[in-house]
Amino acid sequence: MSHKQAGGRLERELAGEKFIIGAEVVTTRGYPQHEQAIPSVALARALLEDERIGWISITDSPGGTPMLPPDWLAGFFPEQRERIVVHLTCKDLNRNALEAYAWRLAAEGIRNILALTGDYPTAGFGGAPQPVFDLDSVGLIYLLSAMNRGLEVPGRGGKKQTLPPT
Repeated sequence: MSHKQAGGRLERELAGEKFIIGAEVVTTRGYPQHEQAIPSVALARALLEDERIGWISITDSPGGTPMLPPDWLAGFFPEQRERIVVHLTCKDLNRNALEAYAWRLAAEGIRNILALTGDYPTAGFGGAPQPVFDLDSVGLIYLLSAMNRGLEVPGRGGKKQTLPPT
């Protein structure tokens, strides 16, 4: 996500001549009781320890099913953040919430984001939720790019304010 991190490990590997393998990991639905009992944590750990795997990609509620967010799983591996790609989807969040989520990812040191429109939500607690889709993946990429440059936002008194780049 950040121009400050340009030339990071994953970017260098993707630009190189060598074919690198990535693997997708799905989080879990429900509250995990202990780290050892969470299959997605064990799988992500095993993949990150495997020298053949260049990076892992962590999904954001695939199939429209509510799951723990991808940064929750990434949080178990702070030393591996350069090898982790977090999915960010538009289905459940409006543009302000997407911006806030992106700020949180930047604050957590997560720099690799896969921007996706997302799957249409499926039935959850009490029925089918209403999708948001305030932005699509193109709009989300535009937002993330603007944040990387220094997002210009309305300030007090009608003056524009430029926030620090992510």
